[in-house]
This record gives sequence, structure tokens and C-alpha cells, in this order.
Amino acid sequence: DEVPVLEGYTFAGWAVDGAKVDTLVMDAEGKTYTALYTMNDFAFFDVELYLMDTEGNYGTTPNKVMKENGLIGLTVTVDHDGFQQYLEDYFSADTSDKTNNIYKGVIAEDGSTTLKLYFKRATVKIAVNGEEPKDYFVGQEIPAPVVDPTEIPEGHEQDPANPWVDQNGDPVEVPYTVKVNGNPTEIKPNFVPADNTYS
Repeated sequence: DEVPVLEGYTFAGWAVDGAKVDTLVMDAEGKTYTALYTMNDFAFFDVELYLMDTEGNYGTTPNKVMKENGLIGLTVTVDHDGFQQYLEDYFSADTSDKTNNIYKGVIAEDGSTTLKLYFKRATVKIAVNGEEPKDYFVGQEIPAPVVDPTEIPEGHEQDPANPWVDQNGDPVEVPYTVKVNGNPTEIKPNFVPADNTYS
């Protein structure tokens, strides 16, 4: 006879009217057989979280490993939303072709079940040194650009005190590390008359 399957449980036989029976007897009385089960033990499984780095790549080892548990033999499903709370706000679900998300698996007794979730890093558009705006990853360091001497106005120099400013003329420390909020939309050289003196 075919053994009925119930995820997370082990089939333990049949019962008629609450009494366990050893064999199934199909007779004219129209008996109703009820499957009996025992709950499986619990086992751990891993959910590996892969976080995009500041170059837009993923490592081969997870950045975080979350230990979860459930009934052995149970099919478990995870999603990005369930683990977002453990990450910084600038990470979000990555379902692109460059990832290898594994959302579903059967909990193994030996704890070998491993699921995988990939999270991309937020980007910010910044125009640097007169170039077109481009995307930079949060946490990425923008190195000090090289100023073309032909772009320096005649009789001017790059301000030694505040060589770089934002779109409003406020000083920007370069190299600049991209933040979650409050980034400039532009980083440009700050030119002043060459005969200025500085204390």
C-alpha cells in the first residue's frame, strides 16, 4: 500500500475508530482508516546572506549566516523580506541574473540544508570633476580626481584650503566616502585667484 506523506512527520500506521490496526482490510463495512503520524525532531538549517560590496560584486562566502530550525523533512521557504531587518537600510533584494538565490529546501536531519539570499547595495548619482553623473555605491570611496591644468582659469589655482566643493560651494573632503544620505550631487574643484594668501 502507498504510504501517505505529511511533511515534518513520520507515518506511524493506520487506525479505525481511534484504534490502531496492523493491516488494511477493505470489506463491505466501509471502514474509515485514519493515518497516524509522529512528529519529526527539529533540525537546524542555514540561511546564507550575501551582501554586494562597494565594487558591485559578491564574494564566494556569505557575509552573514543565520541559523534557523524546523521539523526534519519539512519543506521550508525563505524570502528577502524576512531577513531585511538584520541588514543596513541601504541593502535590498537582488533577484538579478548575477545572483544564485536559493529560496526553498527540505530540512535535512544532519543540518546540511542551506538556503541563499543576495542583497544589492544602494547607489547614489554624483558628478565628479565636471564629468557626467554616475552611480556610486554606498560606502564606496571616490578618490581625489586629477585636475586638468588646461581647465584651471587663467590667474587662478586650486584652493589649498578647500580644494573641492559641492554644487553649493561648500567644502567636500576628498577622497569622499559615499553615504546613505546627505551626499553632494556634484564634486568639483574650487579655484581661487592665484595671488591669494593663506594663514
